[in-house]
Amino acid sequence: MKEKVNTLMMLLEREYAIYQKLYEISAKKTDIIVGGKVAALDDIVKVEEQLVLGVGKFEREREAMVEKLAQALQKPGQDFTLSVLIQTLDEIQAEQLAEVQQRMSDILQQLAEKNKLNMQLLQHSMDYVQFSLNLLSGQNETAGVYGKSGVDIDAKPRHLLNQKA
Repeated sequence: MKEKVNTLMMLLEREYAIYQKLYEISAKKTDIIVGGKVAALDDIVKVEEQLVLGVGKFEREREAMVEKLAQALQKPGQDFTLSVLIQTLDEIQAEQLAEVQQRMSDILQQLAEKNKLNMQLLQHSMDYVQFSLNLLSGQNETAGVYGKSGVDIDAKPRHLLNQKA
């Protein structure tokens, strides 16, 4: 049982290390998005994808280990959490696992916040690009010529570019 718990903590530590790298990359991604560096963004997303695949591998191993621990403790798998496991451990292992659990929770929260910021920045950039394209193509704009009655007459779209060219 003790070996299984140690293996679980090792897997969690490895996952934590990858999540830490993902957070660092997300912070760099924020700077890249703000700087509008599309090629660098593409490169960093590729690195991020590789790390996510690594997390997936450790996640599957962690789930298998948790299932083994649940079976060893005769607890139903769906109700078996780290908190439940911590309650069954000796004081030293319980403290170690609780500390790993807290660090994992903290980094996941930080990563979620950073990803939310990046998503908002990307959406803002996409909105700006769409606005610029609409402005250049003359969509949703009229010349604004009014007659004596104040009604728009013979309104033609404005174009900054010669679309016939």
